[in-house]
Amino acid sequence: MKIAKNFIYNTSYQILVLLLPLVTVPYIARVLGPEGVGAKSYTFSIVQYFILIAILGLDAYGIREVAKVKDNRKKLSETFKSLFILRVMTVSVAFILFCLFMYWNTEFISLFWIQSLYIVIVASDIAWLFMGLEQFKKIVIRNTITKLAGLIAIFMFVKQKEDLPLYIIILIISQVAGQVTLFPYIPKYLDRVKVSCLSVIKHLKPTLAIFITQLAMQVYLVLNRTLLGIYSTTSEVGIFDSSYKIISIALALMTSISTVMLPRISALVSEGEHATVRFF
Repeated sequence: MKIAKNFIYNTSYQILVLLLPLVTVPYIARVLGPEGVGAKSYTFSIVQYFILIAILGLDAYGIREVAKVKDNRKKLSETFKSLFILRVMTVSVAFILFCLFMYWNTEFISLFWIQSLYIVIVASDIAWLFMGLEQFKKIVIRNTITKLAGLIAIFMFVKQKEDLPLYIIILIISQVAGQVTLFPYIPKYLDRVKVSCLSVIKHLKPTLAIFITQLAMQVYLVLNRTLLGIYSTTSEVGIFDSSYKIISIALALMTSISTVMLPRISALVSEGEHATVRFF
């Protein structure tokens, strides 16, 4: 029953994330024009490569590791804080690489720097902790509220083509707001841990293994907009991006069930319940 509820929560949110841009597409396309939408989509497609480095497979790996030790408060605290430190390290490396990229880049400089905030806020994303604990309701409710608030802000403040940077900032704020509202819940599940008890480096190798598989999938999803921006115009990128959001709705259903099942299967495997896993 809990799996079904989590699936409904997660699927509903994933669909909401995809539907909200569809609500704003006609308005944003009219206000910013195809050039503005395309410039935003193209620059973000490149920033996403650095976001991949910042995440480094830690989302999926974090869910799995938290699920394994969720019934042991001490181990859970050590695991979370080790992975959180590792995440801060990977975000730092990704941002340094982005700065090196910007040293040679001369196009869309202001948009690139604004969207680089997406790399930084990866460090504040602790949704994987609550996914591992199978607390999807907390994530969905808070993220839904902040997404809807962002939608209202877009219609209120984005009025002309020059508001493209403001539009991006609103999207970033709505995302990070949903993330930071989860931090007050940490003391309920975690204790203080001595630095000597942490083992950050041991998690690096397995996260790299997951990163390689996710890289293949994410590059497939992102590379189309990057190549279109390089070999065509930002206007055509904008038209493509608007239509791509529609066909991506089906993907939300597939990713939702896998996200919900990952912590449950990981916990069952750690408990030796292999027969139950085969049933799933």
